[in-house]
Amino acid sequence: MEPAGLIGIDRNLDNVTITDSGGNIQKYDLSRATEIKEDCRQAKMGFKRNDYRIRKQVYAKYGRIQRNKVGWILHNTSASIVRQAKEKQLGIVMENLKGIRKLYRKGNGQGKDYRARMNGWSFAELQRQ
Repeated sequence: MEPAGLIGIDRNLDNVTITDSGGNIQKYDLSRATEIKEDCRQAKMGFKRNDYRIRKQVYAKYGRIQRNKVGWILHNTSASIVRQAKEKQLGIVMENLKGIRKLYRKGNGQGKDYRARMNGWSFAELQRQ
């Protein structure tokens, strides 16, 4: 299929913005995914029992909850974008975010919570889907 135009996708922490060749702009809100990640992170941080086996089970449980809920939100967003591109026969173009994790390492001047939010950002999962 030859594309009639292009859709550009800008991935941010709390939203995904798309624009097509015709100049139409649309935003998808992903703030709920960020809230879910923060809630799971806080639940894991609040666990104080010093038993490796139990801590591993609790962390696995909250990791599974987070992965399932956030994956569902990202799936719906990506499916909507692809559906729109297919209807209008548009090609999809995404920004290259390779190396972004290097910006948010310990010692680069950011706080612990900020680094956790930025390194927990699932930009690659949206691109994979």
